[in-house]
Amino acid sequence: MPFFAVVLGWNYSSRLEVTNATVECLSWYIVIHIVNIQVASRTHRCPRPTSNGMRKILYTVSGKVIKGVSYGRRLGYPTANLDRREYMRKKMAIPFGIYAGLAKTGAKTYSAGIIIGPINVKGLPKIEAHLLDFSADIYGKRVELSLLEYVRPFETFSDEGVLKKQIAHDIRRIRAFVFRG
Repeated sequence: MPFFAVVLGWNYSSRLEVTNATVECLSWYIVIHIVNIQVASRTHRCPRPTSNGMRKILYTVSGKVIKGVSYGRRLGYPTANLDRREYMRKKMAIPFGIYAGLAKTGAKTYSAGIIIGPINVKGLPKIEAHLLDFSADIYGKRVELSLLEYVRPFETFSDEGVLKKQIAHDIRRIRAFVFRG
């Protein structure tokens, strides 16, 4: 059902929504939904751009790309699996989940969906990234991941079809987030 929403952002911009379209992530914004003369408001927090216009980085982790089990590739979403030596050395504790971020390899930086978790047999979380619009072989190369936005918690799926739909949905959200900056 279509609804109307007034969006007020940190830079005092506003707009009127006439559909269920996704609202831009400003630094904070207030959405007021007017549905059948009932008003409901919500305040959302998003990473505020710094003074130079860049988003705040939640976490940074890097490592050499190692061979995984290729499950992401079989699903149509190949991932770069990172060695976790830096993670262990720095005693990092990144919350498990799916993140929107950037992956830097060599001189190039790519938008990425980044997965932290679950714990593997060695007791360490998996750290992997699906680099958007990327298809080169980077095994053995160093990659630096910058986690910019927490998308959702890590989940286990028993149905591959449901998992593929969720990954596609996550990638749409990640593209929308990363390309706004």
